[in-house]
Amino acid sequence: MVGKSLRMSPDAGLTMTVQGKLRNGEQISYAKDEPIVVADVKIVRSTPAFVPSADMTLKQDGFLGLKVRMPPKRPLAALQEIALTDGRVFSIVPVTQDHAVVANKTGELCNVAISYRVPDPYWVHGMRVEPVEATVEPKIQEDVADSAGVRIIFTGVSAGQLNFQEVWVSGSAIRSSVTRSFDQFAKSVRVGLFDFEVVAVADGKVTLRYEIQERGPVKAADVTRAGLRPGAHAGSMVVRTRR
Repeated sequence: MVGKSLRMSPDAGLTMTVQGKLRNGEQISYAKDEPIVVADVKIVRSTPAFVPSADMTLKQDGFLGLKVRMPPKRPLAALQEIALTDGRVFSIVPVTQDHAVVANKTGELCNVAISYRVPDPYWVHGMRVEPVEATVEPKIQEDVADSAGVRIIFTGVSAGQLNFQEVWVSGSAIRSSVTRSFDQFAKSVRVGLFDFEVVAVADGKVTLRYEIQERGPVKAADVTRAGLRPGAHAGSMVVRTRR
């Protein structure tokens, strides 16, 4: 594979789902101690994977030829991919601690493998599949990394500050409760995982507008900052290859 570029798969990442009474796009005035957002949040980690249809082996001919066995029906995470200069993209699928196979996006296995024993990973050519009718099915595996209820409450204007309380709960238990304060002339504020436009501040009230997606991408750093767990990709493993 000449002119290859190793990169993380764009299908691997975090998604946040939000369920609650959202008043997107509306300008709403909130008095002291009035809730702004009351919702349930899930952090979902997506992992591109391939699932062997049967017990299959990618092997080289010869007594000392490499053999890489793939157990049936077990999802194999494929966090990285190789982009070729002609536009084709192939997924790297780690199978063992020492070897990865390569597949295109439709699940067709290539005739190469990667041996990434330290210190120098290398390509292994001339591989073939047994049984020949076996296939690997591409899929996106979704796992809930964390879930919690969130309450964002306006707690008033004092000493030139806009004050909010960010509360995360699991059932009846409070996981965290953090005060977020901003300059009273701020045009926008971020509380928890949400951004709010400050439309006006008057008479001890704040008028806000927001757009909160029911499902959308989220960064691991923001999830951690909010006190939630971003989790890790199932079967995650990063392969480094030499050109």
